[in-house]
Amino acid sequence: VIQFPREGNRYATVASYPDMVLPTYKKDKIKKILFLFPWMIVGGADYFNLDLIKRLDKEKYEAIVLTTLPSENPLRQEFCQYAKEVYDMASFLDRSDYINFVDYMIASRDVSMVVVSNTPYGYYMLPYLKGKYPTIPFIDYIHSIDFRDKRGGFGRCSMDVDFCLSHTYCCNQFTQKQLETIFHKKNVETLYIGTDDKYYDPERFDKDQMREKYNIPKNKTVVSFIARLATEKRPDMFVEIAKRLLAESDDFFFVIAGNGPMMEEISRATSKNASIKMLGMITDTEEVYAFSDITVNCSCLEGLALTSYESLSMNVPVVSSDVGGQKELIDEKVGALVS
Repeated sequence: VIQFPREGNRYATVASYPDMVLPTYKKDKIKKILFLFPWMIVGGADYFNLDLIKRLDKEKYEAIVLTTLPSENPLRQEFCQYAKEVYDMASFLDRSDYINFVDYMIASRDVSMVVVSNTPYGYYMLPYLKGKYPTIPFIDYIHSIDFRDKRGGFGRCSMDVDFCLSHTYCCNQFTQKQLETIFHKKNVETLYIGTDDKYYDPERFDKDQMREKYNIPKNKTVVSFIARLATEKRPDMFVEIAKRLLAESDDFFFVIAGNGPMMEEISRATSKNASIKMLGMITDTEEVYAFSDITVNCSCLEGLALTSYESLSMNVPVVSSDVGGQKELIDEKVGALVS
């Protein structure tokens, strides 16, 4: 019995299957775009991926999503609503077979373009795939450069396979400059992720009703942290900020919305404080903005946070650490940056 995911062979191997019969698909005008992502979790990059696929013109394009990292993939159902096919490769393949499955999908589905984002496995398949399918454009999208990785994270991945890429896109000009100056990329363009201002519209909500729904005091200034509870987002710093402000005044109430690897640690740190409320993972984040007076971003690693777009669209000012491209969105008119 083989149970996935498993470590398996660490290295990808290219296999030849001369007797393999590819399915014959009815030819039509709809172009197939294959997306290589790490996973489908709750995070800004993942919501961007989902929104991108959701907004494709379905009369012209079909999305095929392949993921490379083991995960529970809490957003998988949403991806399945808008993508033609979704495969979590870690759930049924050894890593060494990923490249063969991607090859099969490109050939059998007559893929017109391949998009890679945030997955080293995806990047390092490209030399073989581009060599086999030279007429297919391969592009990538980078959200940020993580220098906690000595190699430079996805910036280095993109540089390594730059000869295979038709174009590189990123979500802010700060990251674009990094890619051009540090990683010597030439075909780079900034495409801001933005948000749907008709969906994140404060006129759709009544603040008092939202506070009643989530049991939030109506007579307090509500400061919210909306992010994945992971080290780079620094939820522990938000908790420390909350405790220090509460020591000075009881006019504040703090809300943490999100889940992640630091969930238990943050739960312990806030368990005895009635003025700090943890909501866990919230899919209807627009309701959190609706009852908030301020949102705070403590991240030490950021491209340009989706939550900042959403918060400002809801007319809620943002106080953010001055990282990545945050300064391209936030100034003294809409919030504050802290160095």
